[in-house]
Amino acid sequence: MNVVFWGTPEYSVPSLKAIVNNGYNVIGIVTQPDKRRTRGNKFSYSPVKKIGIDLSIPVFTPTRIRDESEVRSKILELEADIYIVVAFGQILPIEVLNRPKLGCWNAHASLLPKWRGAAPIQRSIINGDKETGVNIIYMEEGLDTGPILLEKKIQINITENSIQLSKRLSEISAELLVDTISLIQEQYKRLGVFDTQRLDLSKQSNVSDNSSYAKIIDKKEYLINWNQKSYDISNKVRGLYPNAYTTISGKRVKVLCTKSLESIRYNDQVHYNSLKSISYNSNNLEPGLIIDRHHQHGITVLTGDSPIIIREAQIEGKKPTSGNKLVQQLGTIESLKFE
Repeated sequence: MNVVFWGTPEYSVPSLKAIVNNGYNVIGIVTQPDKRRTRGNKFSYSPVKKIGIDLSIPVFTPTRIRDESEVRSKILELEADIYIVVAFGQILPIEVLNRPKLGCWNAHASLLPKWRGAAPIQRSIINGDKETGVNIIYMEEGLDTGPILLEKKIQINITENSIQLSKRLSEISAELLVDTISLIQEQYKRLGVFDTQRLDLSKQSNVSDNSSYAKIIDKKEYLINWNQKSYDISNKVRGLYPNAYTTISGKRVKVLCTKSLESIRYNDQVHYNSLKSISYNSNNLEPGLIIDRHHQHGITVLTGDSPIIIREAQIEGKKPTSGNKLVQQLGTIESLKFE
């Protein structure tokens, strides 16, 4: 089975490795172009390209596959049986989708049709979803609209951030893609032809009418709005990890981990009661105000509804820290309010 693999970020790596380790012949890799790093003004490879170089697999790096006919022709000339796509980062034209005789298959990190698009993992956490998963879809021209071959659902842990969830989903993607190639190969050997009608595909419209679009993350979204509810702020911190931030006295503070006031209720009732009383009498206090600095729990801040505890943060110019060290670092700043 000859495979051309399309992928770019770290998320794609387990799938590429799994395909290779299961004996399938990856004859080409297509990934996003090298990016220039600010430090040293050097270029860096995508994680997928690094694997391709290590395995001596030909790598193609089109800036825009739709517009680069020369690169596209070289890829299409490869004797590929199947294309596997995992977070490639570009929309493939119909000429590409129709090329391999066994189809073009994509591992998407959501339960389609929910969260089609570029940032399904982040959007699911920000939205407060309780579950997510991976769908393997037969690719068509629409954005993540193809019929579903395989699906696996998982629960989202209430403390899980986007990087942690991404790691879990990337392993599931790898597992399902190996199963996908095996199913298709088995059908082809049995029938002598590739026939999507004989695969157990489910149209997304038959699965759910709850479609939504996971738009790419805008850097403006990283800024925390303390007028929001504590639950929404916590989801933003987890979903945008490690980039959600606030400011205090002109310094940027990345908020890396939060917990609710309720989380200390059973192991520190006295402290909980004192903070809760501030919350109940906070009509004249503004969201963003630091109301407590506890050596164990962290920094407690007022929000649009109830206080939230910043458990771990990174103050501009310093390393990430938590607990008493975080309290000490913020203690050197005059302001008592996040902006």
